[in-house]
Amino acid sequence: MHLERDIENVLVDNVSSLGYPDAVAIRNVNLVPRTGRADVILLPREGLHRLVVIEVKRADAPQAAADVVGQLMKYYSQALTLGIDGLERLREYGEANPEEATGTNRTTPNSVFDEAKNREARERKLREGRALHPKEVALFIALNGKPQDVLKQIITVLDVHHALPIGVIRIDDDSVRVLAGADVTSKMR
Repeated sequence: MHLERDIENVLVDNVSSLGYPDAVAIRNVNLVPRTGRADVILLPREGLHRLVVIEVKRADAPQAAADVVGQLMKYYSQALTLGIDGLERLREYGEANPEEATGTNRTTPNSVFDEAKNREARERKLREGRALHPKEVALFIALNGKPQDVLKQIITVLDVHHALPIGVIRIDDDSVRVLAGADVTSKMR
């Protein structure tokens, strides 16, 4: 597994292994236009989390340390602007178009809300309904090997000092291990 796309393929094919058996997966999602794309999101039907954001990196990539956390924080801040009704529309889109939703093309509000007349109208559609609460958003970094030590340190600081848990999904030869909370630093080795 040498490409991020390969890691994404394992994720969208193993949603149940990630702890969200009923979730719809969508990849390459612009949560807020013009700000980059989240590699994979999951939209669970039940449970605490309404949105799961997964940023994917090769474990040996320089960005697999500090930069990946910055990307994830950007997507997290964007996620908190979304509304429950907008997420439901994303889920409906993913269910109705599974091949397109899990394909490698970018998923934008244009593809989900094609009835809206302009970009601003499509962006408003994503914000419809009650705003997401921070506890309704789960954050993960998916890697194809052992995380770098600096990543472990950053994740620990964010969890301990800011109550912002970030899980790690480690993928080795198509096996998927989800590490969260205290598991992240103790089992990342």
